[in-house]
Amino acid sequence: MNPAAIKAFAASRLSRTKTDRVDAELIARFCLAQQPPPWTPPAPEVRELQALVRRLESLIEMRVAEENRLSAGITVAAVSSSVEEMIAHLKEQIARTEKLSRDHIDKHPGFSPFFQQWAEGLRQRGKSKLSVIGAVMRKLIHIAYGVLKSGRPFDPDFAKSA
Repeated sequence: MNPAAIKAFAASRLSRTKTDRVDAELIARFCLAQQPPPWTPPAPEVRELQALVRRLESLIEMRVAEENRLSAGITVAAVSSSVEEMIAHLKEQIARTEKLSRDHIDKHPGFSPFFQQWAEGLRQRGKSKLSVIGAVMRKLIHIAYGVLKSGRPFDPDFAKSA
């Protein structure tokens, strides 16, 4: 559950006390009243991809920090060469992690049947590869916005049932 929902529930109960016992009781009351669906962990392949993406973000962040150090005008040659070596190493790690991510996605093509079917329909209508990619990216942004706005998980069957 979104912690903001529980916080709002606490505010509606005019509860301002913050102890572990009160919080546990509040969460129990929230679950009793709202009956949220049970949490199910993501599939192992999704967790692996999430870990790869998080690692990639960390590596890029470290590379940017090192590039900023280098552009700040390091005057000591030994420090400058050390930073340059670190940047080269980080670039290698970024490329390696990107390749691992692509390979992982290729091994698990079932993360997006909704998009695959939709993109195949565009291809059959004669759209070029780049326009299909652009259309899928645009659709993904719209879906992500809808998920964030509604607070509900993505449901590929929503359009069929609505």
